[in-house]
Amino acid sequence: MELYRVEHLTFAYPACGLSDMQRGDSGREITVLQDCSFQVEEGSFVTLCGGTGSGKTTLLNLLKKELQPVGRITGIIRYRDRELADYAYGETAAEVGFVMQNPDEQPVTDKVWHELAFGLENMGVPSEEIRRRVAEISAYFGIDDWYEKAVDELSGGQKQLLNLAAVMVMRPRVLLLDEPTAQLDPIAAQNFMNMIERLNRELGMTILLAEHRLEEALAVSDRVLVLQDGKLLHDGTPQQIARAIDQEERIYMALPCSARIFRALRDVGEEKLKREDGCSEAENKTETAAIPLTITQGRQWLWARYGDIRKNHTEQSGCQDAVKTFPTEKEKQASETGDRTQEHRKTKPILECKQVWFHYKKACDILCGVQFQMNEGEIVSLLGSNGSGKTTFLHVIAGILHACGGKVRMGAERVGYLPQNIETLFVADTVEEELRLVGTGPSERLVSYRQVHPYDLSGGEKQMLAWEKVLAGKPQLLLLDEPTKGLDAAARRDVGIRLRALADEGVSVLMVTHDIELAAAVSDRCGLLFRGELLALGRTREFFHGNRFYTTAAARLSQNLFADVLTAEELTERCRILDGKRD
Repeated sequence: MELYRVEHLTFAYPACGLSDMQRGDSGREITVLQDCSFQVEEGSFVTLCGGTGSGKTTLLNLLKKELQPVGRITGIIRYRDRELADYAYGETAAEVGFVMQNPDEQPVTDKVWHELAFGLENMGVPSEEIRRRVAEISAYFGIDDWYEKAVDELSGGQKQLLNLAAVMVMRPRVLLLDEPTAQLDPIAAQNFMNMIERLNRELGMTILLAEHRLEEALAVSDRVLVLQDGKLLHDGTPQQIARAIDQEERIYMALPCSARIFRALRDVGEEKLKREDGCSEAENKTETAAIPLTITQGRQWLWARYGDIRKNHTEQSGCQDAVKTFPTEKEKQASETGDRTQEHRKTKPILECKQVWFHYKKACDILCGVQFQMNEGEIVSLLGSNGSGKTTFLHVIAGILHACGGKVRMGAERVGYLPQNIETLFVADTVEEELRLVGTGPSERLVSYRQVHPYDLSGGEKQMLAWEKVLAGKPQLLLLDEPTKGLDAAARRDVGIRLRALADEGVSVLMVTHDIELAAAVSDRCGLLFRGELLALGRTREFFHGNRFYTTAAARLSQNLFADVLTAEELTERCRILDGKRD
């Protein structure tokens, strides 16, 4: 049964001094969606993806009448065989649930139990019915222990689960989610994804999920819609999308690690393998079409293709460590040069924390005697669950909060701080004015938005503006709190490249992040904050290979095949080395 039908949907916001390139024919609007047509079947799981600013959030908002933005709509949105425009306001409020990106923006009450009951109270549901529904949803979501807690005592992951439960208690027919895991730690994000998959599988809930990170989402989806510059670029099954996305497209970087490695390797020796295996061309195409989307599928494919050759070669060489047997070209060069200049420069301390303690009034300790030191030109990433004290630690270092005990010694005169809530940086009415205040102008990606109010930018565009403001001060020490929040995969890669370039210039970077792939790619050291203590601070490769959950997809993929891989690029290169050993 068809739940939504969208036909030739175009949407334009009123312009506020936008460039001619962005304006529509009237010169007074900006078009963000262009001629989009698709259907959503009841009970399906649909993932909506695309680059930063591609129109995902706008499209989701248009599907819920109560959240439709002001602007010009052309085309048709049908919900349950009626045009959405024909429904009265509030008529579909309970049927169409919505979960926002920021866990802190959705709660409206002080207590967990009241948050669960609030929507039902506004719908006029009888008290006994409210009590029954709240009890049932609390048991289903496993949040009974939080029932009497204050909402502001919950971690980010707990708040997002509460937001989902508060929507589900109203028994919606469809659930719209706008990057709901963007601000969650990896474990909380996985738990959240497991829950919405369970809602789809067990309750037949229709899910439409907007997401940048497709590592988990693609595998549980029935269909995937890919937006680019407001247009529907691809529409198909996850397998079809994984095969159709061109490697030159920015969205390609968002594909699961297993799919990207398969795509990168499938042509290497494929003809030779086909001849050796005696496969017909049709059989080979069928096998090649089965692109792995999960870690399990990826590992099975890697072992089927490389397990025997790795075993044979390591037995002949007498070495069980495939990494040491087959070093990459980058590792060979690093071994030969020793990178002595870089190592020498990274011995000059720029920040030192000695026995730092902190607690809020009438609360338990958030930081418990943290010991930490970093050097000039070093990138250090701190990971940990929501509520573990990471942001508080940055606030103490930045001087926003004063430590209750211990000392913070700073060796930098210029410190740049990128907060998690980036809107606190914006004080002007336009992008151009924001940057003029710090003595710079808009970058190439922001120049067309120079007359737009910062609050009217997309989440990723706000993040880019905040980056420009912080870097304009030419800081010697950068303190970054979730610097890739709201950015697409290609933009996150660009951030990593920029951070490495800054470090090469001598800038020190202390980064709090849930982006494990970024931390693995650019960090010199990584550590884990747990209950106010800094644990396992060490070299990046050692840190991630000592973890099972806080580690990269490539490391999980290569387990027992290669002992020392962190990124998809490293794993691809090692597999190509093994392909060369077939000769």
